[in-house]
Amino acid sequence: MKVVFMDTGRGNHRGVIEGWRTKLELRGDDSVSLLSWQPPREPLPVVEHLVFGPRLDPRRKEPRRSETAYDLFHDADIDSSAMRREDAKLPPKDSAAEKQAQESDAVSGEADSSLGEADLAEQMPETVLGSDALDPEAFAGDEEFDEAVAGSVRARATTLPVYHPTRLRKAALWRANRVRITARNGYRGVKRRVRASDSRPARVAQTLMGATSDGIATQFALSVARSDMAAEVFRGADLVMPMDSRSQRAAWVLAHRIDGPAVVVGFPAGIRALDARRSD
Repeated sequence: MKVVFMDTGRGNHRGVIEGWRTKLELRGDDSVSLLSWQPPREPLPVVEHLVFGPRLDPRRKEPRRSETAYDLFHDADIDSSAMRREDAKLPPKDSAAEKQAQESDAVSGEADSSLGEADLAEQMPETVLGSDALDPEAFAGDEEFDEAVAGSVRARATTLPVYHPTRLRKAALWRANRVRITARNGYRGVKRRVRASDSRPARVAQTLMGATSDGIATQFALSVARSDMAAEVFRGADLVMPMDSRSQRAAWVLAHRIDGPAVVVGFPAGIRALDARRSD
């Protein structure tokens, strides 16, 4: 049997594919191919792996071919070195440093809870401005830069002369942040009113917002729909399984264009579809 998995997740590795094979109860002679949005962390044990992302390029019709563990295609566009570079960008999982940071956060949270409001008000400006990791300039374009941090910045800057360069820079950052917050809140208010309205223009806007609400799902579907390589892989499969909600749109598009494979969601349905194919 030929099985095609479709996935938009990041950081796929050999264990993920082996887990999918086990849950789908595949046999040793069943082949697996993968259509993904993100490049893998290592060569995967699949017959063919096509990568369509992580950004939609209108100039590129066909996806990149990724090197696999079987090394069947020597013209791969994504090799092991590129996978290692992508893997280095991923945050470490369950590392000792991460656990230590979580423990220190918990301890500091307990210490803060034992302080009174007056003590916290005194310590806030020094804590924010005295730490390199919490430099106010780093929060100029961040959603988490709110009035609490801005107030502490102003409290420290007011001790400087009126035309001091640092004070002028902080004032400019604060005003730019106020403009950003006002624009963001205005945009969210417009979205809420559009979604609550029942007028014809509002319904058109709701349709457009729904089409663009999940960019990866739409881009993956568009990339797969115009690819001849994806159509060839899909046409030669016995079973196609989208492994996450964002890849279901791409599978639906191909299923309406190409007859032949069974397209299902979920491992129980996949097992039933394979059993039916084997019995035929």
